[in-house]
Amino acid sequence: MSECDLHTVRLHPRFGVEQGTRPDGTVKVRSVDHYSWHASHRRCKRRRKEASVNGHCLLTEKITHDHVDDIVAGMASLQRQSGVLPWLWKLDIDSAYRRVPLASCDQWASWIAFRFMEQVFVAMQLACPFGATSSVQAWQRIAAAVTFLGRAILGVVVFCYVDDYIGVDRCCACLLVGCSMHCVILVLRPECAEHAMQCMARLVRVILGKSAVAVRKLEFGPTLVALGIRITPCTSGYRCELDEEKAAKCIATIIEALTTGELNPGVARKLAGRLSWASQFVFRRLGRAMLRPIFGRGHSSECLLDGALRQALMWWLMILREGIAEVRPWQPPRDPPLYLHVDARGVPPRRAHV
Repeated sequence: MSECDLHTVRLHPRFGVEQGTRPDGTVKVRSVDHYSWHASHRRCKRRRKEASVNGHCLLTEKITHDHVDDIVAGMASLQRQSGVLPWLWKLDIDSAYRRVPLASCDQWASWIAFRFMEQVFVAMQLACPFGATSSVQAWQRIAAAVTFLGRAILGVVVFCYVDDYIGVDRCCACLLVGCSMHCVILVLRPECAEHAMQCMARLVRVILGKSAVAVRKLEFGPTLVALGIRITPCTSGYRCELDEEKAAKCIATIIEALTTGELNPGVARKLAGRLSWASQFVFRRLGRAMLRPIFGRGHSSECLLDGALRQALMWWLMILREGIAEVRPWQPPRDPPLYLHVDARGVPPRRAHV
């Protein structure tokens, strides 16, 4: 549409955010609708957000997601019950928010405006936009329902993080290749994991449409990248490490910051977001101390590196280059707990007794 009645609709600005590059080398841009914007209170950001559409939206439910800890717990349970190494599979839903229609009575508040070729266009949203708080809750309800149906009806071990579904299953050792008087040769086949993935994909397509899951978004195997973490099961346990592609991006960002001596807040926020996953699941939250200076720079207006920030970047550069990751056992150690009793006093300060 090229014109509209401004007295009957609510307009919101649209902007683009770069999300890396595609396989063909072109820049991938995501369109974001600014539903936290309002024309009034130009000088006060807080009051401007309160007067916006997102400011009038109140989430009535707590949003929860399954994380890597839930996935590895499912792997450990399957390994204990079946005695074989678990396999992983995942599927990603295309344009998840855009598959949830907006109520006709709310479409007046969903209009967006953008500029193209020095001309301003306006358009009305018919589905949940990317940038509205209500879209998060609307999709979360659908994602939770699909997860429940997959677990209750299909009987698959599946976990959900926003629009990513990650499942755990086993391989079949039922293909008899050859046998003799002394040995029997069996070959592991990924029939169970692949079958569970295809069943879940069919369920999603029945509910959300045939184009909801592309063939290229289906993956399964003995090792898999889930939520930016590569999970590799082995006989003694499982190994979690940061994905090579994400680690390479973090290394390039850190090297550039150390070379130029600058790290602007926008880049710091992205870097801290990527490394926060690594600190939680790769280092058992041990890297949070080295994340604090990076998070602090994300909320600052400075660009030059200080001592703490430079030290944190050098620590992360060493960790990412070495690819440090431990193999965690399937069964946690059952050693008796160790109690440490500490008593401290204020005068003289910093004197304690253990």
